Amino acid sequence: MAIVRASTGTKRPFPSAGVIAASLAGAAVIALGIVFQHSLFRFVMSPRTPFQITTPPPPPEYGARGAWLLWPEAPSKAVDIFYVHSTTYYRRRRWNAPVTDDETDRIRRIIAAPNEAGPFLEIGDVYGPRYREATVYSLFTHKYDGLAARKLAYEDVARAFDAFLAARDPEKPLILAGYGQGGLHVLGLLNAYFQGEPNPLRRRLAAAYVIG
Repeated sequence: MAIVRASTGTKRPFPSAGVIAASLAGAAVIALGIVFQHSLFRFVMSPRTPFQITTPPPPPEYGARGAWLLWPEAPSKAVDIFYVHSTTYYRRRRWNAPVTDDETDRIRRIIAAPNEAGPFLEIGDVYGPRYREATVYSLFTHKYDGLAARKLAYEDVARAFDAFLAARDPEKPLILAGYGQGGLHVLGLLNAYFQGEPNPLRRRLAAAYVIG
């Protein structure tokens, strides 16, 4: 037997003009945000002072353990891992982060390193430098400021890699790992240190993880 429900005859109230206007305004704001999202991102995240006239933070001294986010106390694993962390500096005060910034270092220690380097700790001795990473905005622009900030960050990573090579057993296998901006710098290391033959360092490279 079919059951037919009778209409109660109740009419839904039509939205008021104020509600309609508010909805349209909200939709317009969302649309403008989508259209101008790059400009908004640039306004919010771009440092206000050009790179050319800024004074970079002091460079890390990689002969000191304080310049290293990770450095094994007693290396004992079968493989060495050189790890470069992702972007952890999101402020717009500078083009490059000081390695002594407390908030940035907290993110490196409790978020970046455990999640990015943690999976490697069981298989090898992990070495991870602090470096004057480029601010997040510099990764989204090809203008001089962004290129210069990324170059400065890579130069730190390359100096750290030199210090790492000088301290390690050259006969041990080597793994490179980099995430986000760190992956970009690992690509730079691969191009600068592992090309051509004969290349003893290239023969020791077991893997390179370039993520994100």
